[in-house]
Amino acid sequence: MSTELESMWDAMKGVHYQRTIEQLERSIRNTKRLEEALTAALDTVVEVVHAQAGTFWFYDQFGDGRIRPKAVFGGGDLKGFSLLPGEGIAGKVIQTGRPEIISDCQKDPRWAGKADAKTGFRTESMICVPLSLKQIVFGCIQVINRTDKMLFDERDLAFLEQLAEATADLFRKQGLLDDYLAGVDLGELKGTAEVSFMEIFGAEDEQELERQLRKVEAFSGLRVGEQNDVLRLARQMWTCFGGRRGRRRNPWNR
Repeated sequence: MSTELESMWDAMKGVHYQRTIEQLERSIRNTKRLEEALTAALDTVVEVVHAQAGTFWFYDQFGDGRIRPKAVFGGGDLKGFSLLPGEGIAGKVIQTGRPEIISDCQKDPRWAGKADAKTGFRTESMICVPLSLKQIVFGCIQVINRTDKMLFDERDLAFLEQLAEATADLFRKQGLLDDYLAGVDLGELKGTAEVSFMEIFGAEDEQELERQLRKVEAFSGLRVGEQNDVLRLARQMWTCFGGRRGRRRNPWNR
């Protein structure tokens, strides 16, 4: 591509991106709830990247640790559906914080296929990019199958990454992520409190175990995937120490 054509292409991309951001701003300006904003933004994103379907996945990191579809465009009904971090493409993107572009999902070993099995929709190609603020991944945008039957390419991926960053920032400016970010700021994720071994493994249930662990400062410095590995190990130890599923031996109650 000549220098002149490259300059023209870059200018066209810049105009397209700016118009898309303006469209996103208009679509969520009057929304009061995060779910409404996600739905409005998803409609815009799917349209501008020429996709058949799309999903906004939200990671309930401070709750039960599951990933749920908060907005769905096309692709069938995902009500009641959820993933764990690392499960499927959306789960892997949220776990690692890295985007994925897949040309043939049916042949890709990373693809779980659970959503297609539930809805009957056939996923062929896909882009999935993380949604994050303050370096914390709180979800991802997934777009599926181009409407023109072409494959998604690196330009589509780069554009969707820009849109994901802008979307997260718009949600923040609208105050739609205040509750989530308050948890980060108050230390539920950053964890500055000193917590004893007994407080962690003496938890009454797994949710309390996770809450206590998230107060540990060293835990907050780990990546999402590393945090999940620590949580998994902690649950196994908690069970051995007499947790809800084990009750075999409890070192605190001899």
